[in-house]
Amino acid sequence: MKVLISDFDNTFFTDKYLENIEAIQEFVNKGNKFVIATGRPLYLLKPDIQDLNIPYSNLICSDGTIIFDREDKIIYRETINPKIVKKIINELKENPYVEDWYNNEAYKFSKDEDAPSNGILGVPKDKEKVAELIEILNKKYPDTHSYLSHKWLNILNKETSKGTGVEALMKLNNWAIDEIITIGDELNDVPMNAIFNSYTFHYANEELKSVSTYVVNDFKDALKHIYENN
Repeated sequence: MKVLISDFDNTFFTDKYLENIEAIQEFVNKGNKFVIATGRPLYLLKPDIQDLNIPYSNLICSDGTIIFDREDKIIYRETINPKIVKKIINELKENPYVEDWYNNEAYKFSKDEDAPSNGILGVPKDKEKVAELIEILNKKYPDTHSYLSHKWLNILNKETSKGTGVEALMKLNNWAIDEIITIGDELNDVPMNAIFNSYTFHYANEELKSVSTYVVNDFKDALKHIYENN
């Protein structure tokens, strides 16, 4: 058995999405397992996966801070220290280059500053200025890690990543490390690709390519290589 743990956006969710779903159905029918690992929170992921018969066993969401089972039940969660959540939110409120903020409560985004936080998100007005804010936040709150994605300023528990999320799921299921294969295309995939037998694409970031085991053309190409080498 192999466990394929895949990033979602621009990896599995591409212009060949339906073809990728068919390919992963065949992969699972052969006795393997499939897991989605994404930076998206659950509620932003679900509209793009529901009713498509994707045979995933788990969803690793919010960059590894939370894991759901097939029925969307939480089986693992790491939150930001509640003592600093309000302080960080105030930083975002007071910064003129952050348009808005949200608290990721696992099942929804909210404006509740007291709710357990899987991540704090900001909407940048000016990404260059927000990059300067990130340096400040990372120094001021060393228990967190801040970074910019395509749309968001993301603030997470520093000890969590897609890598720690995959490791947590591995322990929960007693999977062996050589059973796990990861695949992704962005910098937030570095932590998992650096640990496990892994794939990325020719167009990916050079840092990610440097830590990945194999560089291929696309998702289906990775599956083909897996079949040929196992």
